[in-house]
Amino acid sequence: GLIFLPFVFVNLKALIKEVISYSGVTDYGLIAILRAFYSSINGSFTPAPHSYYLLKLSKFIFLGLYSFLTVKMWFIKRKILLLDSIMIVFCLFYFFYGGISSQYLVWLLPFLILQNQKMAIAYSFFATAALLGFYSYFFPEMIFWMFPSLIPNFKIAITIHFLTVTSFWLFLGFLLFSLIKKNRLL
Repeated sequence: GLIFLPFVFVNLKALIKEVISYSGVTDYGLIAILRAFYSSINGSFTPAPHSYYLLKLSKFIFLGLYSFLTVKMWFIKRKILLLDSIMIVFCLFYFFYGGISSQYLVWLLPFLILQNQKMAIAYSFFATAALLGFYSYFFPEMIFWMFPSLIPNFKIAITIHFLTVTSFWLFLGFLLFSLIKKNRLL
């Protein structure tokens, strides 16, 4: 929360507008899982039903949980490691917010490397699999540019995307729960 403090003093109205209006793209997370599921059923690209509203709802769920945990971390008597606090916020964001794009996936990694190398390796595995699944489905030429004959058909590509994005999301849930349990926040 303190990272926003300078912006509060400079232009609170613009800060609130940006936080409320920014949505991101639903490449990873629960909305991406729903989109992949519906696309596999329909046999063609299909947006998740009510994606716009789910994205808005996911923003408020994330902001609510973020606010709750920030207040809880601030007022507990025992100290929580700064790295754990940072990782909890990123995991909370990745797990609950629906507008996650590829470039966001790197944010958590440096903190995991500093805190828990085994989890950093596991995270790298699941994030890389999710990236490969996403790009194999949406932009297969980027992955298979040297070997176009290896571009998977729609059914295979959407299945890989669904499995990899779901596995990544479940891993994030496990990581978030582990950090919350370790720090006795619930």
